[in-house]
Amino acid sequence: MPYKTLDADGSVTWINKIGPGTEQNPFTEPELTAGENHIGSLGGHTGFSVASFTRPNDASTYNPGDAIANSTSGASNLTFANAARVAGGNGYVQGALLETSHKAFSNKLLLYLYSVNPTAVNDNAAFNQAPNANFITWITFDGAQIQTDGGSGSTVGYIDGLPPNNTWKPFVCGAGSTAIFGQLVTPDGFTPIAQASYRIWLYVTKN
Repeated sequence: MPYKTLDADGSVTWINKIGPGTEQNPFTEPELTAGENHIGSLGGHTGFSVASFTRPNDASTYNPGDAIANSTSGASNLTFANAARVAGGNGYVQGALLETSHKAFSNKLLLYLYSVNPTAVNDNAAFNQAPNANFITWITFDGAQIQTDGGSGSTVGYIDGLPPNNTWKPFVCGAGSTAIFGQLVTPDGFTPIAQASYRIWLYVTKN
């Protein structure tokens, strides 16, 4: 309940539990201005981000633990843009879907994910990343589960991927960024096809 006080100059100030008002308007309330239009939203926003690359024009056998990348020199990591809603934002990695033109593929692949872009590992080189504070999780794609549309004209196969224990993994993007970064790795080794394409849909919840 507001009350009034008599100031030293004889003027009256109304006081309520949130601060001073005026005699004409003793119920002055603070104005809440939105920092963004997201205010009042409940829960996260489920979406996806897509990244893709084509491996080099060779069929050199991968050893277990080798990276799969777009070049044997000067490779770049996968960039999953807009994984977060705002720069430096956060969310959860739910899973992924991999599309590849190597539709006879039957091995496993691992997608390592980072909140800050690490040094890329070249194609067919050992994936030897040191412990990294920006590591989020990995996603396993089981090539034995590859699916095609079944038609004779099918040119790609699809593999679902999940994080460990099929649990969502939290992430926080780097300062000024909304992206997550990834490196594809073969844990078992295999013989690829030249210029095989890989495209990955990363499913995320954006807070």
